[in-house]
Amino acid sequence: QQSWRNNNGETLGDQWIQWDLGASYQLDSIQVWNYNDSSRYAAGIRQVDIYVSNAAAPGDPEGAGSGNWTLWAENAILDPGPGSAGYTGFDLETAVGSSLPSSDIRFIRFEVDSTFRSDLINLGGGTGDGENVAGLAQIEFYQVPEPSSLALLGLGGLCMIKRRRRA
Repeated sequence: QQSWRNNNGETLGDQWIQWDLGASYQLDSIQVWNYNDSSRYAAGIRQVDIYVSNAAAPGDPEGAGSGNWTLWAENAILDPGPGSAGYTGFDLETAVGSSLPSSDIRFIRFEVDSTFRSDLINLGGGTGDGENVAGLAQIEFYQVPEPSSLALLGLGGLCMIKRRRRA
């Protein structure tokens, strides 16, 4: 586990990022862009534990709220951002090597184990500057389309085919 410190050198607790989707959804995919600043690209998240929950107030997955969470991916290694324009990110399921749960999800939580910067420092390279920085550039959640939405798309397609035949 990474030893996180603030700018005063004081040790901090675990670092995490949590998203509340506002309602429960069955997710189709998650697209992630790791930290992508060319001057500090090593601050991207390298290793992470990913939890999901559908509870209204799930609490801490590694504490009192542990019964409200499902560990989806443990010690998952994320791809680094290249620090350049045109970065397209990566599919999280592919990166962690596991399919998203088929149940509804409201909360997703990344418990950060390490960043690319912290691993570089632990291997004896680089400096401690910015070692307590962990971040993502962007994340997008895509839900499984509702069957009624798919039916409407199908009907719209049929109408377009019929319209083209008349023209």
